[in-house]
Amino acid sequence: MKKIIITMSTLMISTISYSQTSVTFKPGPTVGEDATIWQLEGKCKPTGLPQTPALMNWGSNKEMAVTAWTWRDAGCAQGAQRSLIRFKDLNTLMVPNYITQIVSAKLRLFTPNPTTEGYGNNYYPGTPLPNPNPGWIQRVLPGNNVATSPNNWNENTVTWNTQPPVDLNSLILYVIPSTNARYGFIQEVDVTNITQQIVNELTYDPYANNGFRLSLQDEIYYRSQIYASSDNANSNLWPELVVTYNLILRKSAPTEDQPIMQMPAQDDPTKGMNSSRQEVKSGDTKVSIVPNPTVSGWNINIPSPKETTVTVNVYDSSSKKINTDIHHLNSGVNTLYLSAEKLVSGIYFIEVKGSGININEKAIKR
Repeated sequence: MKKIIITMSTLMISTISYSQTSVTFKPGPTVGEDATIWQLEGKCKPTGLPQTPALMNWGSNKEMAVTAWTWRDAGCAQGAQRSLIRFKDLNTLMVPNYITQIVSAKLRLFTPNPTTEGYGNNYYPGTPLPNPNPGWIQRVLPGNNVATSPNNWNENTVTWNTQPPVDLNSLILYVIPSTNARYGFIQEVDVTNITQQIVNELTYDPYANNGFRLSLQDEIYYRSQIYASSDNANSNLWPELVVTYNLILRKSAPTEDQPIMQMPAQDDPTKGMNSSRQEVKSGDTKVSIVPNPTVSGWNINIPSPKETTVTVNVYDSSSKKINTDIHHLNSGVNTLYLSAEKLVSGIYFIEVKGSGININEKAIKR
């Protein structure tokens, strides 16, 4: 464990402890949560199925499909398949009195050799179907403290028609690269920012982790990526999330056993005048943005005197608003992560507004 001293103001120094750990989540059939969702054009019912696939659950399939294909032999034209995946043990990264800072998070997926369902990956050297097959990884929206939220999908019941909504924020949209082998392929995608967002929100929303949705960028046949699910018989092929993180000790508030020494109150020359509440400015809240400059993203450390909700706006150097997010703050020091991966190099301005909070800080993307 190492200690880093940072200056919070000219009069106060705070000691924060970091403990870096790496963990691999690779759940099997009992714990794993993943499901393919499938729809066919015109709600077609293929031969051998009791109804159109958009009404059926495919959560027990041995493989996850991210495809746009045809099923003409079964009497149907084109259709699309997407997949949902959730690593519910992310909540084990939460430790009382610590902030969990995600250093990196890598989603790794494995194509069986051979696949048992579908064609396999269509894009590889020498393929007869040379359609590039890149995809998207998007965060499934949180449940917002509502246990019955439709966002809280269930592996054993979710269908195409009941699939949960995803976050359309382009700053946390990840590209799944095209494949380069039909079988035996390993796909790895950096999902650090989504994982940090989920972990941040788990501090106040137990339903924040609804995982990821995988889909093709272009759902026009013939394109296909096939990966083993957590129900696959080969445990080496189960999806995995490799997370490296730091635990940052929160600065605890004084208790009754730790009284605060206060100076006598100064005379108030405005006593008797009409007064209004003064907003807390950035200098008062001792905000810090690190690293700054950055290549990938900023951690915004905001002390808040109470539990509240804030709006975070990002402006470019021409004062054009390019992103807005809403975050929940707990009483004490809060860390919000803001991705810069999709931003061009330059100067940006981060505005945080809420009850009693009005912060404007400059941030630099290299």
